[in-house]
Amino acid sequence: MARIVVAEDDVDVDVDVADWLAQVLGRAGHTVYPALDGPTALELTEVHHPDLVIVDQQMPGMTGLQVADRLLADPATADTPILMVSAAAPAGAEDVVDLVLAKPFRSRHLVDAAHRLLQMPRRPVDPVTDPRRLLQVAALVDDFSLTDQCEADLFTANVAVLLDADTAAINLLLNDSVLIAAASGLPPLLQETRGAPAGWAPCTSVVRHGNPVLLTDTHTDPNHHHNPLVTRCGIRSYAGVPLRVATGEVVGTLCVLKSQPLAFTNRTTETLTVLAGRAIRYLQRRAN
Repeated sequence: MARIVVAEDDVDVDVDVADWLAQVLGRAGHTVYPALDGPTALELTEVHHPDLVIVDQQMPGMTGLQVADRLLADPATADTPILMVSAAAPAGAEDVVDLVLAKPFRSRHLVDAAHRLLQMPRRPVDPVTDPRRLLQVAALVDDFSLTDQCEADLFTANVAVLLDADTAAINLLLNDSVLIAAASGLPPLLQETRGAPAGWAPCTSVVRHGNPVLLTDTHTDPNHHHNPLVTRCGIRSYAGVPLRVATGEVVGTLCVLKSQPLAFTNRTTETLTVLAGRAIRYLQRRAN
């Protein structure tokens, strides 16, 4: 029914707890991958992509909470439910794992807890850190061609002229930063760095929600009036649209910037949306 990684090394006088857990869950129809320590549990999780991970707190190598922290920090496993079985769960464990089952417990309590977590809605995955999206971005930035770079820069220059913008750019959103893949008219700071932290960039919102974003005046926008791109680069107007690959993931944006407010309208985003397909083709040519 479900794939379950069980991290448990406890052996008392009468029973091997890890083996008992595997038998109980196996009789309930689940496929169990036992691990005797935290690092092995992480390895099995990477290989088998389980539907549930069960950890004890006290294990060699890593504690159960350390295993849980690693699982939650990895976008590939951040939505995997975690059950802790422990005779002495640490304070705050329930703030990290989804459920704590205190030892000793009966087999039906374990089966019920596993069933409850397997039926629980998965934690929402942030589209920005979705591993499938990041793999698509990695494929696009893997190989850079100088010829295609120049052609893409010329394309952005034409976009800037068409939309009366100071700056036009093709951006790729990485895990925590924006990479400027091609651009025309960049402010000096961005020209030097060819990127920015994801938290600064309106492009992050475009990618996260998969929709165009239009900022008519950053000075009156509470989310951006203290943004270093505004205070240090002088950006007052922004319009950006998603760049979506054939598999559906949004890898970045095509955007325009201007130092005057009220420079762009919904018609701007409509035009950018039409041009986005051409921007994607430049990126895909560079990756080939």
